[in-house]
Amino acid sequence: KDDEKEEIEKLVKNTKDALEKDNTDDIKSASEELSKKVMELSSRIYQEKAAESQKASENASTDDNESGDSKKDNVKDADFEEK
Repeated sequence: KDDEKEEIEKLVKNTKDALEKDNTDDIKSASEELSKKVMELSSRIYQEKAAESQKASENASTDDNESGDSKKDNVKDADFEEK
C-alpha cells in the first residue's frame, strides 16, 4: 500500500508540474494517468469492502440461524385455562 501511495503522490506531483508549465498536452496526459490510477484504486477498495460486507452478512445470517434453532429447542407447550 505504501507503493501505491508513493505512485499516486508522484502522479499528483506530475500533474501539478504540468499545470505550472501550462502545456495543455502535458496537463491532459498527467491528469489522465492520475485519473486512471485513482479509478483502479477505488475499484479495488470497493471490491474489498463488498467482499467484507458479504462475509459479514453471511456470518450474521449463520448466527441468526443458530440462535433460532436453540430457541426452538427450548419451546414448551402449555395449556391455559381461564377461571
